[in-house]
Amino acid sequence: MSKLRLRSDETVEEVDWLLGGGMSPVQICEAMSSTPGAIAKAAWRVGRSDLFSMFEQVKNWERKLDRERV
Repeated sequence: MSKLRLRSDETVEEVDWLLGGGMSPVQICEAMSSTPGAIAKAAWRVGRSDLFSMFEQVKNWERKLDRERV
């Protein structure tokens, strides 16, 4: 079964809705089966620098954790 691919504006709309429901960025990535980098890129494409920064921070935090595990 293939994963449904949303347009950037649809992704950002879904992220906004989930944030409004109290989900954290990490929970949103899990719920949407997406990566923080992919969501950040979608936010950038539609001019949402607030969401871009939020998900870039998550992406950088996950990278740092991965480096520390090695």
